[in-house]
Amino acid sequence: MKIFADIETIPTQKPAIQEYLKGVAYDKAVTAIQNHASYKDDTKEAKIKALHKDTLGAEAILKTSLDGAFGEVICISWAHDDSDVMTLHRKLGESEKDLLRHFFSDLNNVKGVDMATWVGHKIIDFDVLFLQQRAMVNGVKPLLPTESHCFDTMTRWAGKYNRDKYPSLDKLCMAFGVESPKQGITGADVWPMVERGEYEKLIQYSQADVQAVREVYKKMRFED
Repeated sequence: MKIFADIETIPTQKPAIQEYLKGVAYDKAVTAIQNHASYKDDTKEAKIKALHKDTLGAEAILKTSLDGAFGEVICISWAHDDSDVMTLHRKLGESEKDLLRHFFSDLNNVKGVDMATWVGHKIIDFDVLFLQQRAMVNGVKPLLPTESHCFDTMTRWAGKYNRDKYPSLDKLCMAFGVESPKQGITGADVWPMVERGEYEKLIQYSQADVQAVREVYKKMRFED
């Protein structure tokens, strides 16, 4: 059995973590100003007063969407072999723990899933790892594959010594003549979509990723 999977993630929504990250960014900026050799004391003071903690912390908060310690899962799409793509998602304010629990519960009901090969683009170092980390943080026992039970279209294409170490799914779709799921959308657009409440658009984007990965996988395996 093959499980084709893709997750979408968002920055941390926990106020305590957001404030921590803002504080770290602010302290780093203050230290940089204080250590600047060419600044006089009055210049340093003026620049420090001009710092805005919220602005400095915004970028650090956004980056947590790629960090399983703080970022959160908002959407999971997957398909068994040639089945229709299924999706679970949550809205802002709804429980990430419930989303993960529901997903792993659904997987447990699939016969043979414990021996399945999971297929995805950067699935080893991102999707599976992120799910593992968020499951641990939320206290949800996961059902996830080991690396030996994963087929990563990115690393399988690039190998160890390819100049293009991180080929995008969009690039592989173009190479194999598969319709790209991106259509002008990237992972950076996920959080703005969620902020605007465009959940149907999010689901369509995630499902298109799974469908594209499945087609690319079949091309790689000469199954198409």
